[in-house]
Amino acid sequence: MKFYAVKVKKDIAEEKRRELIKKGLLLPAKVKKNERFVYFPVKKKIKGSILMDFELEERKVLDVPFEIIGDIAIFELRENKSKEEKIKIAKDIMEVHKNVRSVFCKAGGVKGVFRTRKLEFVYGENRSETIHKETGCVFKLDVKRVYFSPRLQYERARIAKQIKNYEKIFVPFAGVGPFPIVIAKLNKDKNIEIYANELNPVAFKYLKENVKLNKVKVNLIYGDAKKKLKVKKFKKFADRIIMPIPMSSESFLDIPFYLGRKGCIVHFYHFSRCAEETIRLIKNFARKKRRKIEIIFSREVRGYSKEISEFVVDFKIL
Repeated sequence: MKFYAVKVKKDIAEEKRRELIKKGLLLPAKVKKNERFVYFPVKKKIKGSILMDFELEERKVLDVPFEIIGDIAIFELRENKSKEEKIKIAKDIMEVHKNVRSVFCKAGGVKGVFRTRKLEFVYGENRSETIHKETGCVFKLDVKRVYFSPRLQYERARIAKQIKNYEKIFVPFAGVGPFPIVIAKLNKDKNIEIYANELNPVAFKYLKENVKLNKVKVNLIYGDAKKKLKVKKFKKFADRIIMPIPMSSESFLDIPFYLGRKGCIVHFYHFSRCAEETIRLIKNFARKKRRKIEIIFSREVRGYSKEISEFVVDFKIL
């Protein structure tokens, strides 16, 4: 049967799938894909959609948002469900994604300085440690004890492609290492220095292990970013700074202005209603510090709630 389809690049397909589910647009039909693109069938004509043939599936569509980290799936509920209903959702996920061995349900938001969330085990193997593969890298982690977002895969690759020879790159709040390790792996031919900082002792343990697993060179710094990075030897030292801490990034805006030399590129992640709101925040902070900046790029990274999304703003320190 013919249905309208939305065409998206493979590296942002999961992000788009979640968005279509959230808007109630995704049809229960087998998606189509080729080497570069994924085609999602939708319930009505929307901007940029095209007509294509799809085969409707008999099974219930997976109408809950979920993400897959390694062989662990984590889903989110908009309303309370019984234990039996949660198990049914978990089985549906495992039926479609054959590699999934464990399924958890979110039982709260990301909280605390270590950015962890409470998860409820639902079905499969009752374990929370896994190995996630991305962009030719592997990341060992415990989904209950560290923060990790597979939905930032596109961002990690996007930034890695921008790296120039001899850059000094800082990643505060590095977690288990996805940003610094992907950058190091994709730029082995360049003479660069990467510094990764993390406060969570469990995440730092995995960060050290993942650097070894991926056979890359990353300088590791354990502890509070403001205490460990705002030191004399790092003042105006960095050519590029990545700030992947959207929940409280405004509290750490002083770090890039301390570390960054003239011409330094900052990739700033922030939860807000629109990109303009984040840009105003950065400009106001720079004005208070009597520093000049240039906004280079901005985009919506992912939806977070009905009103709030995660945005990235790239800016240059002048």
